[in-house]
Order: sequence, then structure tokens, then C-alpha cells
Amino acid sequence: MNIVTPDFIKKILISAILLITSLIPISICAQDSKLKGQWISFDKELVEISDTLSSASNNMLSNEMLVKGRYNLSVYGDTLSFQWRYTSSRTNFRVQYIDRYDLKIISVNDSILVLKPASDFSKKLFQNKSILTLKKRQYLVDNKIKFEKIVFQSSLGGSILVFQIDNKKNIYLENNPSGYSSPGWPKKGYYTGTLTDSLYNKLNMLLKNCNLWNLRFNDSSGADGVMYTMVIYFNGEKRYLKAMFPPRIADDLILFLAFLPKKTELTATDEKRNLDW
Repeated sequence: MNIVTPDFIKKILISAILLITSLIPISICAQDSKLKGQWISFDKELVEISDTLSSASNNMLSNEMLVKGRYNLSVYGDTLSFQWRYTSSRTNFRVQYIDRYDLKIISVNDSILVLKPASDFSKKLFQNKSILTLKKRQYLVDNKIKFEKIVFQSSLGGSILVFQIDNKKNIYLENNPSGYSSPGWPKKGYYTGTLTDSLYNKLNMLLKNCNLWNLRFNDSSGADGVMYTMVIYFNGEKRYLKAMFPPRIADDLILFLAFLPKKTELTATDEKRNLDW
């Protein structure tokens, strides 16, 4: 007759616990990997998941009104809890407050994420919508976009830069320094040049992956910041966009354009051209 001793039971329990704990991280890591990235809806709502482990606010939410913010993110089962953590002078900055924007995962695969706002803050942020259906950024590439030309203006590096690029890779640039000009930027004057194939292809890909047909800015402004203006011609259409705080989906395009003059070989010219605003 086999006798089940306490030591035997203890060994069985330890083995079971080790097995379960070895499987849990795999499941969580797999889910995190699938969730990470930018998810965008047809109405331009955005959920960006960058980090679920650190205390940094590297995650973002944005609604169809283009109101956006960065949050800490905690995952509770099937719920994504985006949290704005802050202190207040009312409690001498000794108490941490947390506003939770909870989104329940209804379904997720490689390309589609369906979420349900599950807290008062998240319902208000997303205009009381019951369901958010979002597509992963890399699946939004629109190969039907036919680039024609773009006019871009910014005030980075102590200069007011404006340039135009056409679909033959030509660039014409004007620089009017507003004060101290950072090293690496063109001096005051007019310049021409040609984009390399690599830079031109990068521009095309960014335009195809920014939801260009539906892209809009909220004309935001402020006391301290850089105002960005873009006029994009494509497929016989013209899109005028201007804001100090553009939507997240346009950030990669703007960052690329803002520093493009430092990556392009330019030649000074006396010719002043009319830009196609």
C-alpha cells in the first residue's frame, strides 16, 4: 500500500507552482509583444503602447479631437490601465493622485485591436464611445498615395526654414535666421539641391503611412514651441496643415522634414522662387 506523505505532497505542489510560474511570463511577454505599437482608428483616435514595465510615461492616448497625453501603463488581466500620476499643492505635493483611463481588451490580433472604455475618464476622453476599433500603424500603409510636392516650414535651430520638394527629388530652400543659428544649418539665403534616393524613398513611405487622406491638424499654438506648416500635394489633392502640437501620427513625418536640410547637400543660389503655398 502506497502512503502519501506530507513531503510527497509538498514536492507535488512545488512542481506545480514552478510549472505555472514558468508559463505565465511567456504568456504575458507574448501579449505585450502583440500589443506594443501605435494603434489608430478611422476617426484618428490613437492608442500607443511602448512600455508596460517601467515607471516612465511612454504610452499615449489621443481622441478624435486630437487631445493627447502621455501615461504610465499597467495591465490588469484583460484591461489596459493608462494612468496619469500627479501630485498637488493642495496636499503639499506629498500625496500621489492617479486618474485611470481603463480600456478593456475585447480582441486583438496582429493588425486589429478592439477596446472598450471601462472607466469614467476613458469614456469621457473618447466621447462616450462604447467600442474603439483600431488598426496597427504598419498596416495603414497606403500605396495608392502618389506624391507630387510638399512645402514645409519650421523654426528649428534658430532659423525660419521653408523648403519645397517635388516628385523629381528637387529641393528648394530659403533660410531666414531669427537669431543664433545652430551649427550644421544653412546660412541665410536661398539653396537648391537633390534628395538622395534613400531620403526620397523615406519621405514617400512616411507620407503613405500617416493616414494622409484623413490627416488634419488642430491649429494648436502656444507661447513656447515650434510652429509647423505643411502643404502636401498628392493624387491631385492639396492638404494644408499647421500646428505647434501636431497629432502623434504626423510626428515621424515632421521630424524627418525638420532635420532634412542637415542631411541634404545644398548649393547656394541667387534665385528666389515662389513657393506653392
